[in-house]
Amino acid sequence: MKKWQKITLIVLGSLLGLIILLNIGLNLWLKYGLPDTIKKNSDYRVDYSRLDVDLMTGNILAEDIKIGTKNPEDKEVLGIEGTVDTLKISRLGLIKAATQQRINFSDLQLAKPNLKITLAKKDPQKEKKKQSIPDFDNVKITGGNVVVLNERQSKVFSGNNLNINLQDLNFVSKPSLSIIPFVFGKLDIHGDNIFFRSDDIYAMKATEINTDGGQIQIKNYELIPLLTHQQFMKFYPKKRNLFDLKTKEVIFTDFKIDKEKLKLENVTLSEPRLKLYTTTAKTEKKEQSFKYKVNLENAKVLNGKVDIIYPDGNTMMDVENLGMEITKIFMDEQTAKGNIPFNYEKFKITGKDLDYFSHTQHIAVNIFAINKKSADLRQISLKPLASNATTTIFDLNISRARLLVNDWSLENDKLKMDAEKVEIDEAKGKIMPARNPKNKKADYSGIAFPLKLKTFALRNSDIILSGDKQPLAMADINATLSDIIMDEASSKNKIPFRAGDYNLDLKSINYEMRPFYRLSSGKFILKKHSAQLRDFKYTPLVTRAQYVRMIPHERDLYDIKAGSINITGDWDLFSDTKIFNGESASIDGVVANIFRSKIPPDDLSEKPMYSAALRKIKFPFFLKQTKINNAFLEYEEDTKNSDGPGKLTFSNLNMDIRNLNSGKMKGKPTEVPIDVSASFMKASPLKVKWIMNTAAADDAFSISGTIHDLPAPRINPFVEPYLGIRTTGTIELLKFDFRGNKEGIRGTEQLHPVNLRVQFVNDEGGVKKLATGVANIFISGNKSEPKSADIGYVQRDKTKSFFNMFWKGVQEGLAKILISKNLSVSKLQGRNTPEGQSSNDSGKKSKADKKAEKKARRNESKNSSLWN
Repeated sequence: MKKWQKITLIVLGSLLGLIILLNIGLNLWLKYGLPDTIKKNSDYRVDYSRLDVDLMTGNILAEDIKIGTKNPEDKEVLGIEGTVDTLKISRLGLIKAATQQRINFSDLQLAKPNLKITLAKKDPQKEKKKQSIPDFDNVKITGGNVVVLNERQSKVFSGNNLNINLQDLNFVSKPSLSIIPFVFGKLDIHGDNIFFRSDDIYAMKATEINTDGGQIQIKNYELIPLLTHQQFMKFYPKKRNLFDLKTKEVIFTDFKIDKEKLKLENVTLSEPRLKLYTTTAKTEKKEQSFKYKVNLENAKVLNGKVDIIYPDGNTMMDVENLGMEITKIFMDEQTAKGNIPFNYEKFKITGKDLDYFSHTQHIAVNIFAINKKSADLRQISLKPLASNATTTIFDLNISRARLLVNDWSLENDKLKMDAEKVEIDEAKGKIMPARNPKNKKADYSGIAFPLKLKTFALRNSDIILSGDKQPLAMADINATLSDIIMDEASSKNKIPFRAGDYNLDLKSINYEMRPFYRLSSGKFILKKHSAQLRDFKYTPLVTRAQYVRMIPHERDLYDIKAGSINITGDWDLFSDTKIFNGESASIDGVVANIFRSKIPPDDLSEKPMYSAALRKIKFPFFLKQTKINNAFLEYEEDTKNSDGPGKLTFSNLNMDIRNLNSGKMKGKPTEVPIDVSASFMKASPLKVKWIMNTAAADDAFSISGTIHDLPAPRINPFVEPYLGIRTTGTIELLKFDFRGNKEGIRGTEQLHPVNLRVQFVNDEGGVKKLATGVANIFISGNKSEPKSADIGYVQRDKTKSFFNMFWKGVQEGLAKILISKNLSVSKLQGRNTPEGQSSNDSGKKSKADKKAEKKARRNESKNSSLWN
């Protein structure tokens, strides 16, 4: 053997021997000296039964380890109490640890660690210093029981039977930019009775956590609030919601974390029970950006239950059997800035027994299904909880409500929507409009204009609008609105949207206009350019006697029926700028009764002329032609002393009204010609031509007409009770041609009588012979030639209607034709017999005649008050 070879062997042998001696010496020191060194130079005491260190491999084995804090009362030191059966470290870098003060090893294994750890009190100065993190690849813990307490002795974490296998572990260089401060390749975990407290608000619990083939299973997971609802609002006034969650099982599959990226294949929550406690806090502006990326292929909720609680402790909403599925969820810094902090491909939400409670309404939904393109709600109930004069209240049952959406999103706290259809089926019940609505401007700040809806449909519905004790009942409603748009301009209107077209179809309408009337109809169809009404009725709710007792002044009582009403034209129901530009209106089969009692006091308020009444319509109104066909009109008037009401009838009544207008539509004529034909008192042809003009400030008008072949007895039911006059004979022709304005009337009248006679009657119906004989001397009723007279000027009583003035004109002409051209109605009303004559030949008036005269004057002073 050569000399250099011997030297080499000696050196290597010496080194090997030195290493062996060092290894033996180190093991002896670690076993007997290290515990004393730790006790003397650290805050802990450590004991173990065995400690082996292999300097060649860097492997360390320790058994039966006991560790404790020397001074448990020192809050500045991390407290550790407990035992570890076995500690194994593989391939520890001893040289690097000695030279670079950096610890690195391959594997760390802990068997049956039973530890109680008390966290040291936080020192901000120490936290600023960069902490040296050990570098190792794999961690395995078996059979562990660990409790972690904070410096206040409150539990932060605990777990039993912990088994953790973490492989390919790497700590990140910048923990603040990562979801967790390390990444790993594989994770297997099992633990029982897991508890974790993240902060002073919440703690989390689970009875068991397991991994199996890339799946993490958590059983009986709970997110528990550590504060009551009231405490939360008191100590955290800026936070909006407090959560209380319990779920039977949570399952994650293909769970992977890579620095700032989190990827999950599936997340499933089984039977979650969530209570969400709301507060009065406003939404806080997001101050921190979300720095991570989260990919989740599919998230599911199975058979969930949600309760949302108002700040006062009452229930806002609860829902049963909640199912939810969201696919392809992605969240990053950009999406986190939105109202919905993540993107998704599609979602589906289903549930049963949803209940929502406002302060005035309870809304219940039996079954619902919602996805990205539609919402379907079945068996909906809206019930009032309290009456509120400023809020509209609903008492409805709805069979189904359905929404189909083309596209929707939330952008900058605003809803953007383009919807295809909203359908509501079989809505039945009451809507009670607010009696005193707040004049508060509607807030549409949460909507991104324009909001679009292609079609709205309400089908097979029965709704009662019950406001101010005047219910409006609508049966079998079928309504459709199309091309609905809500934009900046329309949102300022009372109806905040406009519609391209609409169609309203009702089987019947019943409106109780209490206390006096009921308005009803059969079929009612309303479209954008036409309206149809069948079996229209406007009938009293009270008897005539009740009506007379109820009214403070004279007023007509109407009973009107119409077989059909048809209207065509242009109108816009959805604009605050109201306009009605009608083409035609046809009213068929009208039967109308107008009753007036003279028992109540006169209504002394000024009555407008018809042209003035049209001008009071506040919006542009024009109806080119109105036709009333085959109508029947009856007017009845009664006094305290009359024997039954007097009557005027107009049968086979036809009217043609042109250019009915409010005088506010540019370019349209303001003159209103009216042609009337009828059978007066069921016997005599009547024709009238009447013209008024809404542009005439003085309400100028003209009215002319003729009555043919009028049997005088036909008017006795009206004139006898009021004037004490009975007539016989015939009026072959009565012709009038009047003009006037709101101040009075003038014109001419022509009469062609045939054998006309009058009789003055007393209260008992007997004829006053002397008065009758004298009167007939003045009436040239036995002459058949026509007679005419100028009525002069008849001043209008402005407390009476237009027809009262017209009737005075007719009376004035009759008085001058039948009695004397120099005799006016006012003179005639002063007596029933010629001056100087008495009802008996002795020149003295009997008591009966005086009574009759008094009655005649009283009744005549009413001026046969037709159409007052």
